[in-house]
Amino acid sequence: MEMSATQYTGSNQYNTPNRSTESILNSDFWMDGMGTVTPIVQLEDDHLRNILLFIYKSKDRYWVKCHDTSFIKDYKNGEEFFQHVIVHSTLWTSILDHINRPETSFNFEFSIPGVK
Repeated sequence: MEMSATQYTGSNQYNTPNRSTESILNSDFWMDGMGTVTPIVQLEDDHLRNILLFIYKSKDRYWVKCHDTSFIKDYKNGEEFFQHVIVHSTLWTSILDHINRPETSFNFEFSIPGVK
């Protein structure tokens, strides 16, 4: 059996294009690890929250993988890049708009005792 250059055995490598940070953050769709492209509006809220968490946990990788190296020079680490670039990106804002959540919110009901 002949294997193509993009096939791997015994690993989780798939035939997905090597996308730059810019192309990922400027999109309004999500491409999973197998290369399946799904528009944000077709994904369930729990899936979208998982994507937000994945992006946050991968912030250092997104910072380092920028094709425009000025981002690496301008921001001292992935956290700073996240705060100034990722949260304003098309992908991040599209997901937040779809799940109808404010940019910051509590994950619990907040009330001040004695104030209605």
